[in-house]
Amino acid sequence: MMNFSMHSRKSRQAIIAQRNAANKSIIKAEEEARIKKEEEEARIKKEEEARIKKEEEEVRIKKEEEVRIKKEEEARIKKLEEAKKLFEEQLTLKEEIKELFDSNVILTDHEIVNIVMKANKLDVNSTKRYHFVVIEDKRSEHGRLFMGLDYDLTTHLITYDGVSFISNGPFGLMAEKEATSVASGEE
Repeated sequence: MMNFSMHSRKSRQAIIAQRNAANKSIIKAEEEARIKKEEEEARIKKEEEARIKKEEEEVRIKKEEEVRIKKEEEARIKKLEEAKKLFEEQLTLKEEIKELFDSNVILTDHEIVNIVMKANKLDVNSTKRYHFVVIEDKRSEHGRLFMGLDYDLTTHLITYDGVSFISNGPFGLMAEKEATSVASGEE
């Protein structure tokens, strides 16, 4: 019986050793699985962080692009508004120039009164003057005295500043023809 007991003790020890070996294998396999799982989770986490970082970068770039486009659009609109304002100013100036300039004026005493009234309506002053070209001077002595210009103003460009009339001399083709005819002795 002793033999049996020894044999059974050896068997038991072998079984325990096998169990311990099996447990160690299980523990080792579980540890390896746990490590693999942690590594996989770390890899997934890293990929997720990289994906999030990439998305954040894309969002940042998109926002920067939107800001850039918005600034460009605002600058374009500002330029258009400035161009529109300049155009409107030029139109206004052109209209003012039309209002402040007359050509082919037959200068009579009555026309002098009309010029003064028109100039007053246009708020003519030393910086905003009224100009006109005389094609024929038919003023009386009174008209000559009123204007302070007592010579023939035919073909002259005249400026009125709300106070006085100023002759700028002969103007245009008629003045050239007149100067040519005077120089050649014709009249």
